[in-house]
Amino acid sequence: MKIFTIVLTIIFTIFLIPHQCFCEKSFPRDTKIKIVADDLINSRNLIPDKNFSCVITHNFHNILFNTSLKTFTLLHNMRKMYIEPKNISSVFISHANGDFNSSLNDFLYRNRYINCWLPVNYHQHIKNIVRKHDGEITDIDYPQMISSGVYSSGLTEIDQGEQSLIVKTAYGMIIVCGCAENGIISLLKHIQTYHKDRILLLVGGFHLHDKSKKQIYRIIKELKKFNILNIAPSSCTGLKARNYIKEEFGKRFIYSAAGKTIYLSDLLKK
Repeated sequence: MKIFTIVLTIIFTIFLIPHQCFCEKSFPRDTKIKIVADDLINSRNLIPDKNFSCVITHNFHNILFNTSLKTFTLLHNMRKMYIEPKNISSVFISHANGDFNSSLNDFLYRNRYINCWLPVNYHQHIKNIVRKHDGEITDIDYPQMISSGVYSSGLTEIDQGEQSLIVKTAYGMIIVCGCAENGIISLLKHIQTYHKDRILLLVGGFHLHDKSKKQIYRIIKELKKFNILNIAPSSCTGLKARNYIKEEFGKRFIYSAAGKTIYLSDLLKK
């Protein structure tokens, strides 16, 4: 009798519970962001870096977003975080910056034939390095899909500016930005031209390190208008600006540091 009851329970679970429940519950286990480079670290084994870099896992794809400034930082931190370079599906570079060159080259030695999503205005000699490693280059100018549920914002300005990575989930979108040198507000406005989802998480560099307190608070006031549910400023945001953002966003603020993993399930608990 007990065996019969167990069998009926299994059949009920598989066939009668709506399929959407399984889809939504699978997201928290699948979607995560591992920060591999930042000017802050959460472990003594890791090396701080001025660049922001992370590995985004979504729908079983691992995307390396940017690389480190120091040649050795990226691979060292990946090794300490048990991230295998060969498990990376593709590389996404946010803007045409020479800071990524040497560490990108080192990474490509350990993962050949990989697809690199580069700004259309990226340095030609770096594109030649990618080709030397038999990598495939996709030039980004306008918004397009990277993989299932993952998109490039396209460049914030034609033939210049930078691209951000957008991850779509059942609960809203995650925006990963590199440096926002042309302004974090204009970057978000550009993204919302094409994507109307609520912003579940904004993570990356906001380029506020050279701004005055008055300028930072004015930008924070504008940020609040986007109804961002979670915010994790990194590296080029500057420590001073990070503290101001933490004061204003409270529990919605997330510390960004190399070695930290942000799980989608953690974002949903707030």
